[in-house]
Amino acid sequence: MGKEALLVLDMLNDFVREGAPLEVPANREIIPAIRREIKRARRRGNPVIYVCDNHRPDDKEFSKYNWPPHGIRGSQGQQVIGELKPEEGDTIIKKTYYSAFYKTKLQGVLKKLNVGSLRLTGCLTHVCVLFTAYEAALRDYGVTVVKDGVADLTGDYHESALRIMENTVNIRLE
Repeated sequence: MGKEALLVLDMLNDFVREGAPLEVPANREIIPAIRREIKRARRRGNPVIYVCDNHRPDDKEFSKYNWPPHGIRGSQGQQVIGELKPEEGDTIIKKTYYSAFYKTKLQGVLKKLNVGSLRLTGCLTHVCVLFTAYEAALRDYGVTVVKDGVADLTGDYHESALRIMENTVNIRLE
């Protein structure tokens, strides 16, 4: 069955800080829950994996999906917020698309760490959390989404994505 890993998705300055290019105000509200989950994972000896947007300045995602430039490689905006700063031994996975699995090293890292299940936190519920949860389920990982540890641009998007994950993809909500 393997260990459980905690994924912290896109809790970057460009998604959290006031006035950031892709500011999601609700992200500031989930910081305590994510902190709780990080402490829990470390206490249990489970891996903590940060998954971070890592775009080129001319990434086609910005025009193709009408997102403002965000998560630009090497920028302050691309850094994990200080309140959730990774510690030695944590893993950082860089991604350029919605799913934490798509063209990343995540699958190999999980295999190496003998991970069998994932707890998901972060943003956006209807984008990166949903696509990562879906792909993890397809890859036969047990998946739990921490409801008070995920956020979105609107409550409607958030609630719809949670319903889809729970009812269509059979993701556990906790």
